[in-house]
Amino acid sequence: MPTAVVLDGQSLTLDDVVAVAVRRAPVELAPAARARMEQANGVVAALVESGAVAYGVTTGFGKLSEIAIPPDGETCSRRTAMFTSSPKTSSSSAITSPMCM
Repeated sequence: MPTAVVLDGQSLTLDDVVAVAVRRAPVELAPAARARMEQANGVVAALVESGAVAYGVTTGFGKLSEIAIPPDGETCSRRTAMFTSSPKTSSSSAITSPMCM
C-alpha cells in the first residue's frame, strides 16, 4: 500500500494528488490542519447564525450569488453547487477527477 498523504494545508504536491487519485494512497489530516479547519468552521457558523450575507456561505456561487441559502439547506445546497459548477470531465478522466476536487 502506498504511503499516506498527510494534508497539512501547506505542502500538497501534484505527486500527492496522483498518489491518492491513481494509486489510492490513504489520506490523513494533520492535527494542526484540523485545528485550523475547526477555527474556520466557527467563523462560518457565526456568519450563518448572524444572518449575514456572505458569498458562497449564505448565498449560492456565481450566477446564484443573489440567491440566499436557508440555514437548514446549507449542506445540500453547497454540495449541489460544487458538483453543478465543477468543470466537466472527459471519459478518460472521469474516474480520477472527482477524487481531485
